[in-house]
Amino acid sequence: MTVSFSAQHPDARVPAVTGRACAGFSMIETAIVLAIFMIASAITFINIIPAMRDAKANNGVSMALMQMRLARQMAVDTRKIHVLQFNAPDRIVLQRADLAGGPLTLISNLALPDTIQFAAVAGIPTNNNLTPDNMGTGAPAIDFDQGIAAGVANELWFMPDGTVQDQLRNLNSGVVYIARPTDLMSSRAVSIYGATGRARAWRLLRIGAAVQWVQQ
Repeated sequence: MTVSFSAQHPDARVPAVTGRACAGFSMIETAIVLAIFMIASAITFINIIPAMRDAKANNGVSMALMQMRLARQMAVDTRKIHVLQFNAPDRIVLQRADLAGGPLTLISNLALPDTIQFAAVAGIPTNNNLTPDNMGTGAPAIDFDQGIAAGVANELWFMPDGTVQDQLRNLNSGVVYIARPTDLMSSRAVSIYGATGRARAWRLLRIGAAVQWVQQ
């Protein structure tokens, strides 16, 4: 590198830099920086993918839980029956009964997040004492109206008194399972008590060698 003083500067004390110092990054240095950036980006992307998949399952169970709570609150507030349907593979339909025995008025028709469905994935606990709120045996995926032979397993009728019933006016308790099919650890669930309308969300966690439902 050579340094000379510029004659154009008033006191001739500002050095004019020439040679290697003005060349900037070499091709090799630029390639090294780009390689480091690409490796860091790849590592970040690999770490983000599981988080994104987990977020979709969480959004799915939150959607189901919020629709149950919304239906109950609207039934109490309006003094009208609200019917919530869980239609496979991924639709949640909320309707209002304006007239007894009349047609239902559609309020919302929502889809679960992409790749998330109503699914009871093989491997979830099937013993009654290990299922969410000790309801059912881990199958089918939409399992309401438990213990009622003539009930409709995919409907919840929210009443003005805060209870949840079926179309025959039986108290309706049960659970719905939400997951990415074939992905056991994406399993989530929502349970509901017919007598109180209380709904709770659950997620499946691996604890030691076993998997277990834990309330969210």
